[in-house]
Amino acid sequence: MPDPLYGDRFDENDAGDYNRHQHGVFGLHPLSTPKYAKNEGLRDNEFKETLARMYLSLAGVSDQAKQAYLRSLPGDARVQALARVLVGAGQRVQTGFVDFLLQQVNETFTEVLQVDKVLGDNYVAFYFGQEPPVFQYSGALINSQQDDQRTGFALAYQHLLRGSQLARRGALLRLRYDSVLVSGTLTQSTQVLNAENELAVPFSFSLLVKEYVVLQPPRFQRQSAADYVKLETEFAPGQLLRGVGVAQDVRVRSTMVTPDQLAEESSAGQEERFQVDPPSASPLEGLSTKAAEEPLLTADDLNRRGLLEPAVPPATLPDVTRNIGNKI
Repeated sequence: MPDPLYGDRFDENDAGDYNRHQHGVFGLHPLSTPKYAKNEGLRDNEFKETLARMYLSLAGVSDQAKQAYLRSLPGDARVQALARVLVGAGQRVQTGFVDFLLQQVNETFTEVLQVDKVLGDNYVAFYFGQEPPVFQYSGALINSQQDDQRTGFALAYQHLLRGSQLARRGALLRLRYDSVLVSGTLTQSTQVLNAENELAVPFSFSLLVKEYVVLQPPRFQRQSAADYVKLETEFAPGQLLRGVGVAQDVRVRSTMVTPDQLAEESSAGQEERFQVDPPSASPLEGLSTKAAEEPLLTADDLNRRGLLEPAVPPATLPDVTRNIGNKI
């Protein structure tokens, strides 16, 4: 009798007394199932549900939009064939382009950050959102007479996938792999031919990301805090580690002027010190309102440390009008 599948033991992991709601290596049945094994019925040998593939998304999904896109391309039969696969022309279900072996993906997200130096051992960091993400992909292309993936990918990049061609026709590339669906435009492509193994051509390309969608399988999706592993440790907050709210940051406290709020006090969630009235006022009007509400500092307030010498009144000049006409 074959062993039960992981999906059959899913309920046992949820209801068991050992690490209830825990799955994977911490569950009652410590299994780790690859994502290509859905364990729902018979498993095909093509891994069609998880195989990396590319699509072309047009402004419309109708056959008229697809035919208009095909007419805008060169008449080369190879380019037309690639385009039909990428847009799903004549297909009830769009299969996508799979003639490449994706082996590595670098998904990098970077913040738009400006760090300014200030007096003392401190700095001020300004965050302005997220930079446009650029993902890096690499893998191999089969280079044989029977399956010339190298030439097909080169033609697809030059006529269909690169950013200029996509922007010219208002299309978007969608790349599905693992549990994500990434949309964007190709900005660079590289193929390396090596005589040591002429049947496999390493390739790489860069994708300027427009949209990033996570496609988590609903059967094993974690939707509550109870679905995550929780293991007690002596390094938990309140024992050996101190809470973030009382962190001792020497750099912040070594500034020459004591800040309004010390480093161990968090300002997260506090209200602004001034309110802009009306709320629709521009930032410049808000600054003007704040400046008008702040009291003016006197000379004594500015000279709290006594380092400024008092202003000396100008000396009175002699009245020279009485000497007019006198002889020396």
